[in-house]
Amino acid sequence: MRYIGRQPDERVTSQIARDVCEREGFKAMLSGSITSLGSRYVIALSAVNCSTGDALGLEQVEAEDKEHVLRALGKASSNLREKLGESLASIQKMSMPIEEATTSSLEAFKAFALGEAQKDRGQDLAAVPFYEHAIELDPNFALAYGRLGVLFLNLGELQRGRENFRKAFALLNRVSERERLYITSHYYAECTRDTDKAIQTLDFYKRTYPKDTSAVNNLALQYERMGQYEKALEGFQEVMRLDPKLANGYINLAWAYFHLNRFEEARAICDRAMAQGLDPAEIYDACYTTAVIQNDQAAVARIVESARGKAGELFILRGQALVALWSGQWHKAEEYGLRAVEMTRQHKLTGQTGFILAALAMAGAEIGNCRQVPERTREALALNRDTALTAAGALAFCGDAAQPEILAAELEKNFPSDTINTNVDVPVIRAIIALKKNQSATALELLRNAAPFERANGDVVYVRGLAHLQAKAGPEAVAAFQNILDHRGAFPFLYSLAHLGLARAAALSGDPARSRKAYQDFLALWKDADPDLPMLQEAKKEYARLQ
Repeated sequence: MRYIGRQPDERVTSQIARDVCEREGFKAMLSGSITSLGSRYVIALSAVNCSTGDALGLEQVEAEDKEHVLRALGKASSNLREKLGESLASIQKMSMPIEEATTSSLEAFKAFALGEAQKDRGQDLAAVPFYEHAIELDPNFALAYGRLGVLFLNLGELQRGRENFRKAFALLNRVSERERLYITSHYYAECTRDTDKAIQTLDFYKRTYPKDTSAVNNLALQYERMGQYEKALEGFQEVMRLDPKLANGYINLAWAYFHLNRFEEARAICDRAMAQGLDPAEIYDACYTTAVIQNDQAAVARIVESARGKAGELFILRGQALVALWSGQWHKAEEYGLRAVEMTRQHKLTGQTGFILAALAMAGAEIGNCRQVPERTREALALNRDTALTAAGALAFCGDAAQPEILAAELEKNFPSDTINTNVDVPVIRAIIALKKNQSATALELLRNAAPFERANGDVVYVRGLAHLQAKAGPEAVAAFQNILDHRGAFPFLYSLAHLGLARAAALSGDPARSRKAYQDFLALWKDADPDLPMLQEAKKEYARLQ
């Protein structure tokens, strides 16, 4: 509501609602009231012309007591829809009594509405208790389980997210058609992780309810997961057209531009979000990383300061750890990462804690710093089994073949329908194991089916480049590492390492000039790197031999 000079939590009166309706270009709005008459309640619904204030339709019903208010509301809404011209067939198909489709508890519905208000503002952590309270009041509240599942996913608590989606899925006989599509699409996307079924369900959901931002947004997220960034961008742009004030819309659109190397446009989306007073925690990650790539130190400082003391500070710490890694500053990256771990522990985000520890292990492994990898992967797996992929990769890079294979087999067993897991995640683990055994041909064969999804999975390209290096296939290695450099937004985590890979590949290809340039670029990026890093020492020796 800031765009008309009001606070986000201000009560919406009829006049304010009409102002919003006109500004958004809508033709009509729905208003309602609930009035108590002794133990009975009168529920009134009216459709109003936004421009003139004229009533387009009015419906009034009574409820015998508080427990029957929602049932009466459902009846009133169906009657009003018929008065406004919706066909009986459509009403019957798309409707279910509200106390069955949503909840029979008015108090649970109120708690749910408070959660919705926080979620729409991007305050995921703050929204969680409201949805949890709604479920306490009504354990059969399917949509509340679904919303809670989404929040836990956003917070990195994947196991808790899936638990809630499974509970929602078990209650499908109690939901409306729209809620069924919402819950089912999430179940396929997150529980079975069958991307094809998720996309099919979301496509039908979107065509059935074309103005539902959840359908459009979640379909775009699936395209993003597949590396189809252009399709994802179109979807996120549509979300913004449908709801220009949806906090998560800004986050997803900023990342879509970022993945396509369109950093100026990503920055513009960040600026728009901040200008409108939106403050979703995840937006800081996209804004900070974009400012760093653009080398805008003033913006970096401003974003860091604006996140201080907020939930977004966690995402800033993660971003700072990543940037330190780009620069070869391993000790500084550890410091930021462990501060983020402490913050997640304070908020009891066990799953997120595990992810950060696993990411630290993987980062260390990729630069040859394996000392703490076994300990950190053990702790990460104990906290969050969803870290299996990252933990397996870290252990494999450090020469452990047995434990990564156990974890790969576990992933195969737990997610047999997961498109990305089957074609990308498990093959990458086994390809790294093969590399450590000097079996480059095996590694390349394992990665063959991952090619269609590699835009969203940089490890495929990087490990393929390492395999070509090991096989002494210089031109092929050059192509792989250059691919990463050409698509920095898609592969930000591997950008620095790709310079070193390119330097080695160019030398192998008999192109010393290109090799020298790549070494120079790598050493410039790592000019403030920790001097004791083996990777840095090796690079300096290799570069000296080219002189």
